[in-house]
Amino acid sequence: MRAATPTSEGTIVRDGVTVHYAIHGNGPRTLMFLPAWPIVHSRVYKAQIPYFADHFRVISFDPRGNGLSDRPEDPDAYAPSQNVADALAILDATDTAKASLIGLSLGGLYAALIAAHAPERAEALVGCGAVVPFVPPHPHKSVDVVRATPEARRVGTSSMPTTGRPTMPTSARSSSAGCSASRIPPSRSRMR
Repeated sequence: MRAATPTSEGTIVRDGVTVHYAIHGNGPRTLMFLPAWPIVHSRVYKAQIPYFADHFRVISFDPRGNGLSDRPEDPDAYAPSQNVADALAILDATDTAKASLIGLSLGGLYAALIAAHAPERAEALVGCGAVVPFVPPHPHKSVDVVRATPEARRVGTSSMPTTGRPTMPTSARSSSAGCSASRIPPSRSRMR
């Protein structure tokens, strides 16, 4: 399957790192497809974007180290907090006040972190096979996933502890009950 041609493209620059994004379609609501993993670029969604772009405005972006984005040498540049901050900067750059966040695998964690720390930016959250650590981390695995948030990196603390059971801010717990995924009617032209 061929990927859809973007309606527009652009870049943001954060801390000297350029991150490329693409916009498909121009529907009344915006969906943001979040990076699935640092080793996968935004074309991982090439089968989904054409359909959704017929109904929504769709934003996707290449994570740091992949696709058309920069490849910083500092390992800290790839922390989950950096992808979350990149996503928020892209929402700002595209004049998007609020989006439905869609995350496959690790993208589900990015969506949850955005909804937890910037709930006003998340209209809905869809996690597909999401990697979200709501249990104590294994000793042999990195705890960066549970401690990394844009706010935590700025002030050196976190609302998600690095040991024990992570806690989600009250605002995210209460707002997640109101999140839903609307059923999208199939397009007759695509059902042949």
